[in-house]
Amino acid sequence: MGVDCCISGGGWIHLQLGNLLINDGTIAANGEDSNPNGSPGGAGSGGSILIEVYDFEGYGVISSMGGTGSHNNGGGAAGRVAVHCLQQIVYEGSYTVYGGGGKDDTQSAGGGTVYLKDIRASKEYKRLLLNNKNRPHDKYATIDESFTDHYFDEVHLLEQASLHMAEDGRSTKLDIYSTIGDGTGLIHLHAKQKLLVEYRPSVRNAFITGINFITDKESEIVFPSITYVYGTGVFLEGQSEKRSVSINSRLTGIADLILGFETLLYLGENAHTASIDPSKGGYSSTDPAGTVTFGTLDLRSFSEIKYAPDQTVKQLIARIDARFQSVISAESITIITGVFQLEAGATLTASAVYRPEDKKDESLGRGIDAGVTGTIAGTEAATTSTTSTPAPVMKCVRVDSTGKVLGEVTTTTSAPKTTLPFDMTTPSADAINVDQSEETDAPPVYTDAPVINLVNGTNSTAVNTTNANNTSLNVTIVCTPVTASPADLVPTEAPSTQPVIQSKYFGTGGGYATNGGGEYGVFLHFNLHLLFGIK
Repeated sequence: MGVDCCISGGGWIHLQLGNLLINDGTIAANGEDSNPNGSPGGAGSGGSILIEVYDFEGYGVISSMGGTGSHNNGGGAAGRVAVHCLQQIVYEGSYTVYGGGGKDDTQSAGGGTVYLKDIRASKEYKRLLLNNKNRPHDKYATIDESFTDHYFDEVHLLEQASLHMAEDGRSTKLDIYSTIGDGTGLIHLHAKQKLLVEYRPSVRNAFITGINFITDKESEIVFPSITYVYGTGVFLEGQSEKRSVSINSRLTGIADLILGFETLLYLGENAHTASIDPSKGGYSSTDPAGTVTFGTLDLRSFSEIKYAPDQTVKQLIARIDARFQSVISAESITIITGVFQLEAGATLTASAVYRPEDKKDESLGRGIDAGVTGTIAGTEAATTSTTSTPAPVMKCVRVDSTGKVLGEVTTTTSAPKTTLPFDMTTPSADAINVDQSEETDAPPVYTDAPVINLVNGTNSTAVNTTNANNTSLNVTIVCTPVTASPADLVPTEAPSTQPVIQSKYFGTGGGYATNGGGEYGVFLHFNLHLLFGIK
């Protein structure tokens, strides 16, 4: 029984049967409980049970449990059970491979594994069963073998069971044909590890996740083209929320992604997507870190996509449906889509209140310095100053839907200093006219002078144009503020109740502490391009 000292672990049982095993009793290799008198030493771990048999049936118990810890002593880890059967296993008894409990969850131990291999339709059928008895997810079982290519027809993860592969730097692959879970289990990938979960090459199948997933940097997870996320979420140390899927690496294969009720997809700084071309056996496309591409994205009620702090990210998605109380959250995000349906109650946010973990060093989205020449510092400068800050000088370029810069957009040169750099009244060859007189769902079009709708709080906009060949083009005009010189600061007699910079053009929040908006108050940026009529 293990080491001849202190508390003992379970031993080893190996059964080889040429015909039939009927187990209606108990086969056990459990670890010993720790000393109830509080003497040093944790509980013993479970042992190993290996059964090789032609036929296996019965209603008994097979157990390799860790011992229970007492006082400040930890519980013992569970052991291993394996059954190799030359017929289909018909045993209907139980397998118990729980880790031992302690005085609290921090003192409990990790669970073990049950490996079942039998023959079905003249082929080997492999199952891996884990049950953690609702112990914390950081009490996990590990696949640690000499070989690195693992395949299972079924993996069962119940009651917060957590499965890892050994984090040893080797390139390791885990291929799972079918997962069975209660929504609480977890598979965690580390560097150089790859997981294929219910992925069928050349078949457009749907996958409903009954478990949760975490991927570390330099790993990869491959999902079917239609994936429904329904894991109940995992809360680990360092997180501020429960995550159903947490990606900090490559996410491959998904065309249509559906986030179920109260689920959360977390995308880390290295998260990106890739597509597979089964006919070539390789990737058809890979995105850079921070970019995800899907055909459709459906956020069901109370679901969320959350990006890691201090990320500038991009979503390329043909259609997005955000249902009631769903959330998309990022510090700096560009969304390129054909259709975006944001239902009442749904939220697209880069708000500082919602994302307090973001650092205050982001240059994108910083508000205009509202109080440079004001008589009162801070946010009051925008409403009580008697000296105005000029409208910001903007440098603008035209960019097509592929990201190619088509040329610079010049500003009016003859306008007086008291007007915006763009002539807002008289169209001309070098002026941009902001037309707010008509409300229509159709995108603006170029006339003699380009017509642009500036969305509140942004400085770029999507413009639909038609060229001489009547071919639909998509042009985005991107404008960047240029620091004004002191000579451009012009006194004005505007009433004190009139904002210095009207929010319908550029917004007023987010300056430094002395000139509006709090200390780097809202260095958050949304650049939301809705591109219409893509050919």
